[in-house]
Amino acid sequence: MLRSAFLDLRSSYDLRSIRLLATALSVVAGSALFSGISPLYMAKAIDAMSHGGLEAGQSVMAFAMVYLLLRFMGEAIADVRWIVINPVLYRVSFAFCSLIAGRIAKIPRREGRGGDASAWVAEKTSIISKMEMGCIGFLHGLLAVIIPTLIQLTVACVAIGISIGPMLVAYIVVGGLVFMIGVSFKRDKELSAANDANQADNMTASFFSEYISNPGLVREFNAGAFLEARLSRSVEAALDKYRRFFSIKTERGLYQTGITCVIYGAVMAGAVFQMGLVSSTAGSFFLLVIYLDRILGPLSSASLAINSMQNGLIAIKGGYDLLADMEKSGAQAPFSISRANEWEHILFDQSPDYFLRAKTLTIGKGSWICVKGPSGVGKSTHLKKINHEILGLGLFQPTKTHYLNPAPATIRGSVFENISLGDETIGKERVNGYWYFWSRKLGNSPVDIDSDVGSLSAGEAQFLAICRILVRAPELVFFDEATNSMDRSSESKTWELIRRELRCATVFVVTHRDIKGIEFDFVDILGNEEKIGNSALATA
Repeated sequence: MLRSAFLDLRSSYDLRSIRLLATALSVVAGSALFSGISPLYMAKAIDAMSHGGLEAGQSVMAFAMVYLLLRFMGEAIADVRWIVINPVLYRVSFAFCSLIAGRIAKIPRREGRGGDASAWVAEKTSIISKMEMGCIGFLHGLLAVIIPTLIQLTVACVAIGISIGPMLVAYIVVGGLVFMIGVSFKRDKELSAANDANQADNMTASFFSEYISNPGLVREFNAGAFLEARLSRSVEAALDKYRRFFSIKTERGLYQTGITCVIYGAVMAGAVFQMGLVSSTAGSFFLLVIYLDRILGPLSSASLAINSMQNGLIAIKGGYDLLADMEKSGAQAPFSISRANEWEHILFDQSPDYFLRAKTLTIGKGSWICVKGPSGVGKSTHLKKINHEILGLGLFQPTKTHYLNPAPATIRGSVFENISLGDETIGKERVNGYWYFWSRKLGNSPVDIDSDVGSLSAGEAQFLAICRILVRAPELVFFDEATNSMDRSSESKTWELIRRELRCATVFVVTHRDIKGIEFDFVDILGNEEKIGNSALATA
């Protein structure tokens, strides 16, 4: 993964990004250099104060001014990083994640007529979003922390070697010890907790989308409370993961602060003792304190930055895992929706009629209507328009009207949860009465209603959607190639079940193949006229 990420990051750079990166490195180096050498001049000012006199006062003023100039030049340059470094981070991160998203978009996959399920899209988008932030975090840790730390350490070591040479080795050892403690203490637990929190967050994003993008389930099955409850449980689970993550981070921070304090005190005591044995100036003591901070502080920040960079790599890994999973998945070409039929009004009649006259489509209650025609003629659009008009007129209760397409809506959970959708009036015994028809009557492999819905085949998922409406006794149902993933034997017997259970309902069926044993009251071959029973579909 790291090699792939490095190659992709490198390919994300263009000439402008390289120029911005060079400018950013210059800014970082300049800021660290000026800030690093400024204490040397303050130490000179402190030493000059001990001499007294006008000349000494002038020297103190000069050294103090140089100190202030260098220090605040370093800080000013550091402030410039917001318009120099951050554009590089976001430019490269956007290009990097766009590269990954582009690869995902090119992978053929099974889609419903409206495209991928919104929950699926939300989860994958959340992964890519975190991948982007992880990339930004990684690059920020590298450019804004690690590189400046290396420069500051170099300057500090040189200054210490010149001014208080004997303490240089001790400083390096102590700094290295603090750095190793910061990097290693409970690092694996934090990374594991960060990964768990990321995954829980991605899952919650999918539940959010699943809740707000399934108005059909909410309207037709009163599933709003059920979906909201699932979302709430997911949010609580994610919060628990984040609490554990933050608890570990807090524990690590407190531990590192305590250890640093102890080491800081020990080094200070040793340094003071050492300086007491030799002739040392007040400026040397000032440098002792300042450069101890300049070593311990950056190394402590560097250890935190490395942890953040590792968390960023976890997020980046999530994107590559997503890409790998999708490359292994099967493919199915997406469906298309064609032009609508040329009718403007709808009339629902109590008599068993179905005809089109003067821009008005008349539908008889209890009619079974099969809509046929070549691909692209507008069969699905015809059904969707009828459904939309009927719902708009309020001719049926929304929960009594259902539309089934080739890729039925499902949610995470068991087969029973997907059929009942939280409706307490629908018990397992009732669901079993329909669900076991799949194995007992059709001879298919048995699937328990407590099985995860993700394990279902396409045909089983379609039968699940059919069971979901049968247990609710609907009055108007649209089957838009809703059994096209079943084998012919299973499809024929399933339609016998549907015909028996929905004999009083008004049913529209779009299919490309004949359904044996089922007689329709009307067959609408779009663009033609077919007489079935005692009525005809007429166009005028």
